[in-house]
Amino acid sequence: MGFVVYKIENCNYIGSCNNLQKRQYEHIANCHNEKRKHYNLKVYKYIRKKNLQIKLIPIFEYNYNCCNKIQRLVEQFYINKYNSKINGLNMVNAFLNKKKYDKEYKKKYKEKIKEKMKQKINCPICNSLVRKNELKRHQKTKKCKSFSQSK
Repeated sequence: MGFVVYKIENCNYIGSCNNLQKRQYEHIANCHNEKRKHYNLKVYKYIRKKNLQIKLIPIFEYNYNCCNKIQRLVEQFYINKYNSKINGLNMVNAFLNKKKYDKEYKKKYKEKIKEKMKQKINCPICNSLVRKNELKRHQKTKKCKSFSQSK
């Protein structure tokens, strides 16, 4: 079973799936059923505001088995080509390499990460107060090692 990369008609939104009819039904349900988890996504708000019909237009078809990673890479190619994340309705990338993902994650959660790094805890070995993110390093110090050896 292959996959299809599609565009929603009259929207700058790119997606991919293995079954176009099933995916179209899912988009319709997500768009018009307030109880659905994705009801408030940008793409569905846009479709409701413009009173559009959801029609999926295939822009790339691959009819052979392949891994999900390749499907996501191809989808990402079209997201980039149509600029649908920055100037469209896609909210996330289909595929990010690990380095880029880490960079975006750090940017998005910078303040939370800073707060977590400031947390101090007592070392379970020597009872010294250390920053949580530096506990392993602290436990390799002479001070901590000598305390554990003296027990």
